[in-house]
This record gives sequence, structure tokens and C-alpha cells, in this order.
Amino acid sequence: MKQLLFYKDVAALSPEHQGHWKARVPQDFRFAAGTNSVPLLLPEIADAAREYPVAFVKTGENNFLLACLLGLREDENLCVDSETGRWTGRYLPAFIRRYPFLISETPAKEYIVCFDQAATSLVGPNIEGEALFADGQPTAYTKQIMGFLDTFRVQAEDSARWARQMHDLGLLEAVSADARMTNGERYVLNGIYMVSEKKLHALPAMEIQSLFARGDLARIHAHLLSLGHFSRLIEQLAERSRKDQDVAKSELH
Repeated sequence: MKQLLFYKDVAALSPEHQGHWKARVPQDFRFAAGTNSVPLLLPEIADAAREYPVAFVKTGENNFLLACLLGLREDENLCVDSETGRWTGRYLPAFIRRYPFLISETPAKEYIVCFDQAATSLVGPNIEGEALFADGQPTAYTKQIMGFLDTFRVQAEDSARWARQMHDLGLLEAVSADARMTNGERYVLNGIYMVSEKKLHALPAMEIQSLFARGDLARIHAHLLSLGHFSRLIEQLAERSRKDQDVAKSELH
């Protein structure tokens, strides 16, 4: 999974260049329509697991991250309405909520706020929204964004460490999500990992107690229960396919 996903043209945010710019909260999420999963923060597991499959994705040698699965076909997000761009799910992952902003680390190990210059409908000099700077200083709105981004960065690091711990405990195993549609179409999601219940039950009692004390056992169970939501993705894909077929038929007449 690419860490930037739908970010296309990232640049630093500064009062010198964006002093008179404004920003607004996204209402049209078509910028995220082409990704079938996004990274998930550790504190989000419970909320996301109530609606989406939550899995692990390998990002490097023995490195993993939590991911919220949003579609079955590559480059398709089933939670973005293809006509209106509205988000159809009840929970919106923080990775999408932070767009078009993000934090980047400089070579000097400093963190700066950046934004996607391609998000011209969300940030720019000629839109209706909240001012980003006033008299060369960040506005209260921008400070709120900065606080959110810094929290996101810290929690993303915690989430990566937690996913690595699950691997180090020997709990993760690779799986393939095989979705078969009623019309015979088949979609397979590879490259995802889940906690093996067999391996979890084989852990020493002291390790299980440690997982429970840290709240990790509840997170693991939320992850495992969330995998049942694959059936919802199948239903959403079937419904979208029916709509696409109806549109295609109407265009022929």
C-alpha cells in the first residue's frame, strides 16, 4: 500500500506562498474513489471494525500496518458514491479526514505541514472557506489542523509498532480474500494478513494476560470480528455492478 495514495502534488504550506489561501472540509470524496484500502490508526480499530474489514498489510521486511478495506476491486472505493462523491459509510477513517493536508519530515528532522496542490477544490486562493493565515500567522483553523496532523503522526507510529508486535509474536498469517459474485465474477484480494486464532490460543498464559492488560486482546478480537464485513463489501459491489449495468442499458436507448 502506497503511503500517500491519492495525494498527487505535495508541497509545503507557508504564509509566504499561501498567505491569502483558504480551505474547506471535503464534502465530495471522489479524490479517494480510486483506493480500495487506507491505513488505519490504532485508536480507530473499534469504530472501523463495526463497519469495515480491518486487516494487516506488509510494508517492508517484517513491517506491517493496519488497513481499513474499502473495496474488492483494485482502484475502487465502494464507500464513495460514484455519482455524487458523498461518503456512504458511517465512519470516515482519519487518513481520509486529514486530506488535503499531511505532515512531512524534513532532512533536518523537523516536521512541516504540507498539502496536496491537486486539491484545488479544497484549498486555494479563490474558494469559500476558512482562512489559513492572518498577518502571516496560522489561524485558529490552521492550528487545529496542525494539532490533528501531529496526533495522526504519533498514532500512526504507534499503530506501526503495534502491527510489528503482532508479527513478532508470530500471530500474523497471509490470507487471500476470495469474493464470488452471484453472476459468476470473482475477485481475490492478496497481500493481506490477519491474526491467526490458532496461534493466538497457543500463546503462553502470561503473554495472553499481558495482551489483555494492554487492551491488545480487545483490539485483536475487533480485528477478527471485522473480517465478517467482507460480505458487506460483496453486497456493495453487487449493487454497484447492477447500477452500472442499468446506466449502460439506458445509454443504449
